[in-house]
Amino acid sequence: MGQRVLNQYVSIANGTGFLINKDGYLITAAHVVEYLPNDKKEEYGYYVFLNFCTKYMLSGKISNIEFRKIIADYKKLLQTSEIVISVKSAKGKEYRAVIVNQDDGLDLALLKIQMDEKLTPFSVKDSSALKVGDSVVTIGYPLQFTMGDFLEDFEPTVTNGIISAIRNDQWDIQHTAAINSGNSGGPLLAQDGGVVGINVGTVRGANALYFATSSNKFIEWLSSLGKKKLLNTEQGDDQ
Repeated sequence: MGQRVLNQYVSIANGTGFLINKDGYLITAAHVVEYLPNDKKEEYGYYVFLNFCTKYMLSGKISNIEFRKIIADYKKLLQTSEIVISVKSAKGKEYRAVIVNQDDGLDLALLKIQMDEKLTPFSVKDSSALKVGDSVVTIGYPLQFTMGDFLEDFEPTVTNGIISAIRNDQWDIQHTAAINSGNSGGPLLAQDGGVVGINVGTVRGANALYFATSSNKFIEWLSSLGKKKLLNTEQGDDQ
């Protein structure tokens, strides 16, 4: 998500999502696209503004005259700022996304982009067959705010692990495939490449305690919305 400030977009949240069909529908975690209330926009805008000025003044890219003009114009700019969701494909193409449905309780969101490139969606599998000890893989963009600052070729990260526990609470799957902030909303994959969960979080300060919402939970959620037909259920050869 980004907020337009000083005629540019500044990231206020980052995460990962994945295509579920060839028509541009994506799944991610709801907290990745959490709505920023209007009464908080100005407060957050000042935070972004101070960080922007500190960054460019220290580098010498803003002169004193320019800085005074920015101060004078800032409130007007802030009132016309907008919050958008931007999706960048692994191939580097950027799209504007819209939220089709969102459930904060389930921490699930369905997004839609208008694609102009050929992308292969993931196949979504039945997660009920998962067992403790099964191998899993996760793909995502961890620590984007940090990694993006010093890696010019920041690419998605792949980690592997096993299922540690199957639970019956908000976080259904506990696993050991490392995730960090920025992985939220990304797919948890079985060894054949099928999606069996959505990564949602970890326990701060813990080691190898990572959690995902099961694929069956978001299949049921899409079914309740009358949108189960959106899912790709056939495994692609080039996933």
